[in-house]
Amino acid sequence: MDLVLSDTDMENLSNVFMQHVEDCDSSSASKRMINNLFKKICEARKRPGCEYSIEISWGVSDIQSVRPDLSKNKCREVLDYLDRKHDANQGINWEVIEIVADKLYPPKD
Repeated sequence: MDLVLSDTDMENLSNVFMQHVEDCDSSSASKRMINNLFKKICEARKRPGCEYSIEISWGVSDIQSVRPDLSKNKCREVLDYLDRKHDANQGINWEVIEIVADKLYPPKD
């Protein structure tokens, strides 16, 4: 089902999203998640025929499976870093997740 919104609907949606961004805690990860979702909605509206694509998703539980000692907030920071800094030629995989988590939060011996 295609997403079809009028310009007024998009403006209202934009205002709601911006309010949520302002209401978010100080975590840049939370604000970035809302902003990314809004961008995806806007992109979907611009491409009514939307070509076939895939998207791979990583979550807090994935980070915690590699580094169970990290809090949810620290895992979100690892995800945020992966989102901003990943190498498209290598992608994100278990090894990359472990390297980034260890870089941001060195394991305690």
